[in-house]
Amino acid sequence: FFKISFCRYFDCIDICKVRSAGWNEVRLQGTLPPLSSVDHISCVLLTVLEPTEAEFSLFQEGQRNSEKSQRSQLDLCVVVFRTRSAAIPSIGRLVEHSKRQVRGFVGCHKMLESDLYIVVCLAFNHWHTGIENPVNFPEYVLAIHSSKRLLVEQISPPAYILADAIISLTLAKGQRHEGREGMTAFYLTKGWAGLVVMVENRHENKWIHVKCDCQESYNVVSTRGELRTVDSVPPLH
Repeated sequence: FFKISFCRYFDCIDICKVRSAGWNEVRLQGTLPPLSSVDHISCVLLTVLEPTEAEFSLFQEGQRNSEKSQRSQLDLCVVVFRTRSAAIPSIGRLVEHSKRQVRGFVGCHKMLESDLYIVVCLAFNHWHTGIENPVNFPEYVLAIHSSKRLLVEQISPPAYILADAIISLTLAKGQRHEGREGMTAFYLTKGWAGLVVMVENRHENKWIHVKCDCQESYNVVSTRGELRTVDSVPPLH
């Protein structure tokens, strides 16, 4: 037995959960590219054959060596959706998600019914930071623990998976604001280290002009590359 100052020698301590015998574990590796690229993004198709308890843990690369310590930690989030088809998977109803946090790992827990699911790993605060070589894209490990056996397959994502995932998450968890007739704005902030703004246009023949100005904000990384954006939302979008 010895005693040392954790605060002096460690900047992060991870406590591992221990499960009883009989649980299953799958670990998958992937990259978190600083752009929306189906060539470098992957997602996980999950087939649940019988009801099971499941835990999802998303880990990013450690920061201990001198080279990687120059890189800021990413804002991690892991999201689980239902999907209708294994042949043509797409984002369906939100099932569960972790908080979006800037830390070494995030996770979530859910009882899953027999069905098909798609798991998406997200990170955004390294976008527009000048990382261009795919060799330098940050890597992650996704650990899936389950009380019953699962069929797990890492697949190429459907087109627009990041946009579809964020839209589905914002619709399910965001604050709803009826700004004017035919228009609804959704704001995702709770449990989300940042801000997502989504505008729905229900007009059949009118466009909606949307301006978002964050130029006076601090510590903001815009996925659009600009702190002031202007958009025109078409009818029925």
